[in-house]
Amino acid sequence: MSSAGSQLSGRIGAVLIRILIPINFVLFLVLISPVGRSRQLYKGIRDAGFGPLAATALPLWLAGTTLIVTALYFWRRIRKSDVVAEQPPRKTLDGVLLLAWWIVLIVACLYAFMMGMGG
Repeated sequence: MSSAGSQLSGRIGAVLIRILIPINFVLFLVLISPVGRSRQLYKGIRDAGFGPLAATALPLWLAGTTLIVTALYFWRRIRKSDVVAEQPPRKTLDGVLLLAWWIVLIVACLYAFMMGMGG
């Protein structure tokens, strides 16, 4: 019974990782695209009364989901390594997505830092 429950929770974790990271990629691409930098979009959000909410919610969503997905990934890897200690760890789609997302975040933060240092 516990084996079936752990397999189900493992699948749910994998599905969460595979859904949340692409959502983050899409939000980030919209944010840096011409649509996200549009003055009309900003005015429309502000006129609808969602300006402060959107300005707070987007960074919280990106940071929160990144931390949740990272913790979930490492929790799954640690739990999986306890079950199968003899097999070498394989690269999975989850790990590649997570690594790519962290690389994008680090590069974006470095770019923002360098733009801020320019004056």
